[in-house]
Amino acid sequence: MGEKLDRRSFLRLTGAGVVLLTTGATETLAAEDDLRAAAKARVAARTGADESDLEIANESLVGFPTVEERYYDAKVLESSTQVHGVTLDAEGTVVDREAVKQREKRAYRERYGSLTPDLHDAVRSADDERIDVGVWHRGVDRAAAKAAVGLASLPNDAETKRKLAAEVRERIRQQSEALANRIRAVDGVEVLEVGAGEPRVGARATPAAVEAIESLEGVWRVFHSGIRQAGPELDVASKTHESYSERNGDYDASGYSVGVFEWGGYPKRDNVNVADSYRSYSSVSKSSHGHKVAMCAGSTDDDHPGIASGADVYCAADPGSNLDDKIRWFDSNYVSAVNCSWYANADGERPMNEWDFRFGQYVINYWLNVVKSAGNYSSTDDYIVSTPGKGFNQIAAGAIDDQNTTDQSDDERASFSCWKNPRSKHDSPDYDDYPHDKPEVSAVGYPLGFPGYSSEYSGGTSYAAPHVAGLITLLAKFGDDYDSYSFEYYPELAKAVLLASATNQGDSSYDFGEMGTGAIVAPHAEDVVQYDWMVSDLFDESNDEQTYEFYASQYDSEVRVALSWLTDVTDSDFADNANAQSDLDLDLRIEDPDGNYVTGSYEWDRGFEWATFSPSTSGYYTLEVDKYRWDSSDSSRWFGAAWYRAW
Repeated sequence: MGEKLDRRSFLRLTGAGVVLLTTGATETLAAEDDLRAAAKARVAARTGADESDLEIANESLVGFPTVEERYYDAKVLESSTQVHGVTLDAEGTVVDREAVKQREKRAYRERYGSLTPDLHDAVRSADDERIDVGVWHRGVDRAAAKAAVGLASLPNDAETKRKLAAEVRERIRQQSEALANRIRAVDGVEVLEVGAGEPRVGARATPAAVEAIESLEGVWRVFHSGIRQAGPELDVASKTHESYSERNGDYDASGYSVGVFEWGGYPKRDNVNVADSYRSYSSVSKSSHGHKVAMCAGSTDDDHPGIASGADVYCAADPGSNLDDKIRWFDSNYVSAVNCSWYANADGERPMNEWDFRFGQYVINYWLNVVKSAGNYSSTDDYIVSTPGKGFNQIAAGAIDDQNTTDQSDDERASFSCWKNPRSKHDSPDYDDYPHDKPEVSAVGYPLGFPGYSSEYSGGTSYAAPHVAGLITLLAKFGDDYDSYSFEYYPELAKAVLLASATNQGDSSYDFGEMGTGAIVAPHAEDVVQYDWMVSDLFDESNDEQTYEFYASQYDSEVRVALSWLTDVTDSDFADNANAQSDLDLDLRIEDPDGNYVTGSYEWDRGFEWATFSPSTSGYYTLEVDKYRWDSSDSSRWFGAAWYRAW
């Protein structure tokens, strides 16, 4: 099989409803309708449910690339109340998913050991030159960390989360130091960095040393970590002009801070409150790209205020060195979000790589909001969202072309804005994409004008992303204004608020797509915080579901609901990076005041769910969070849920 089971070459006869699946040791054509009927029949036989009470909530193909097998996977909804999973081969026979998973793991280990496939190939083809590698260990026992800080008796607040994060990072540091010492004992290795915010040791090693490292105690995975290419997301020229304030209002974020992580250089101080830089400000270059990025987030110019106007901007450059130290520095300065308007290793590949995982671990281990530009089109990336924006926990921001008007109905995805999802374990229901949806939201990225650049107008996802980081900074302000959450420590809740409060461009039929849930709107996000249209809680592994009530009116034109949680990638159950998925799969269900099913979201692989509905009656609706899969070694996980009522 191999290449012919690749997503794009996977057989689908357009309009015929026929797919190619594994059956035994062969490949067999199967009719989609037959598979759907078989899925309901198998669930009915297993549960005793009546087939007439069953419907397919979501369907997909699930792949196991190392053993070259692919099956039909379905979430089957019973009486609109309970979801059952079933995996079938081409003949409609139930597949032992656990057995296939173990075969995949064994086959991967036999072929690659603990190395990623690209590193495996590099080691085999190398002579004696040294290779930069990232040696990862399994994450720490988070349940033990929670017990150590006495989480059960602590309130759900920022101080509790900071205390827990510090405990987790100290445990990571100790494990990383122990692994680093074992690595140092291997001939031909230089240890470059020892992680605390990430369970990783960076090293430079000979091919023989790499092979020795992978067999060391505690090694989870070894990545080829060198930066092949990187840089800022480039500008796109424009001859029109847009004020930042026209869409989102003019907010004063003085006293709050936002981080700008640039690849090339630091912003100028003109119209920006540059509070501090990781290195001496005078010893590095001033970047026009970095300056524009910082102005999108926090410009103090009266005519062109940033979305978080007046915010203190903390700057760091060159993520390729001392990354762990720089993230720690951002955290020590209490930034509300870190913006990354640059790409790394943009080679047109859809699987996530180490940089996507690294930034994802910083999010969960620091409770740090990270926003990444989705990327600008080039002939090499074919609209694939760029690294490190592919990760589960980061927010990728797409760019909106708002036609230089304040009317949202004519908004559309900017022609350069990348939107193709990273590869993950499942294909989407139409077998033409992956369900790990990126970007999550979008912001105005074209056309933009900047104070101090009177003859130059620019666009790009580089300038959409800091609008999103700026809005998270405003969320921190809103949290204080309305005595609510400290959003700088609630990235899972911040993402839910952004997803729920984004606009759908005036199109009632709009679904999650090339612009995520739509363009961010600061007044909508403020409404969510002001009226407490949100919930933050720990989901306990022992629960099948947890329920919450919220009010909606029959006069609301639409209610948008989002659920978000963070992923610990070291607990995620996959062998090949091309098969990545979140370590949790939670689903979202909505019931009306009479207990009738309204809608739900039952996606795969990613770390959020999102649904919309138009209330038919006024009253308290039920938001139900359902556990579908729990691969994590943790006993509980924070999640955030939010809803926006469009009046």
